[in-house]
Amino acid sequence: MSTRNIKINNHQTIRYDRILSTSGIVTIAIFSLMNTALAAENASTVSLEEITVTATKTGATELQKTPMTITALTGDEMSRANLTDMKEIGVVVPNANFINLGGFSQAFIRGVGNTSQGAAIGGETNISFYLDGVYLERGMGANTEFFDVERIEVLRGPQGTLYGRNATGGAVNIITRMPTDEVDFKAGVTVGNYDKIRADASLAGPIVSGKVAGRISASINKHDGYVKNLIGPDLQDENSYGIRGKLSITPSDSIRIDLAADYYEQNNNGTVNQLEYDPNNAWPTLTAPVPEDFWSANVNGPVYDNAESYGLSATIAIDLPHDMTFRSITAYRNWERDFLWDADNNLPARVDLVLHDYFDTFTQEVQLDGKLDRLSWQTGFFYYELDNQ
Repeated sequence: MSTRNIKINNHQTIRYDRILSTSGIVTIAIFSLMNTALAAENASTVSLEEITVTATKTGATELQKTPMTITALTGDEMSRANLTDMKEIGVVVPNANFINLGGFSQAFIRGVGNTSQGAAIGGETNISFYLDGVYLERGMGANTEFFDVERIEVLRGPQGTLYGRNATGGAVNIITRMPTDEVDFKAGVTVGNYDKIRADASLAGPIVSGKVAGRISASINKHDGYVKNLIGPDLQDENSYGIRGKLSITPSDSIRIDLAADYYEQNNNGTVNQLEYDPNNAWPTLTAPVPEDFWSANVNGPVYDNAESYGLSATIAIDLPHDMTFRSITAYRNWERDFLWDADNNLPARVDLVLHDYFDTFTQEVQLDGKLDRLSWQTGFFYYELDNQ
């Protein structure tokens, strides 16, 4: 260490130590080394979460290496973000909008989709929905609450080459959790205002070690109505529940059979067609209270939104010689919905909108794919039968 005295105007003397400069250099060096060590540690421990998708229908592939425009959300990501149904998924998926409008799926991806009016009168969507590889007619069932979901895959752009009918705007795959060879139990409860309560639970484990595994999951969701009805039950409430069971059978290393069954039911008070009140209307309400704001209504009769759906499916996958795989997906699904809207809302003369939907579908899909050096190929067959009333 050296010391210098500097005279200024022959009156003041400033004394400083050169060690201050050296100390500053040492301190900077120490911090630099620390940052380098932290960066090295982060580089070894922090990485993008690896997500496996099945959107190509040729088995599992890594999302980052799949040449398709896909947004994939894992079940854990959805739980952390409290995403519980399709309309909430649309909030985080780029270029996508999903709306549950009166029970009908109104979906748009990159501006391509369907209108609610088209769906309401029997039209079909331009976005195809699949539950564990099973086609969902008009997206029915995709609007129900998600529970015990492994991941959601949203494919943007035309997907008709692989997915066939109604995939002009894209496709949505809903993949639920599979049975496991180890005991796996999960449960959760969510509470909120309007007496909101949602409870989910699942249990998986081996039935015959190494050969048969099962999984059962259930969900219940309730909350009071968001719209205050001044002369009747509150509207836009929720009262639904669902249950799903799965069985995985592996008779050999090259054969896997997956059986699934699910049931869903909802019994809601429904909604209103419009939330307006015109005091100058020719038929004003004379004996009933006047709605005060947007979230109040005067529905002078019963309204409801009831739905029931169930499905059965069997998926068989067989590994063949020469890197080929055969898959068969057989499924039956039933969807029935009854709802009534009070279309006039605040008028004493009751104008109702009553709709009844009934879908009974059977689908059979056969896929055969393989690899030959740098060539990957796939062929298949799809049979679809619909009974719509």
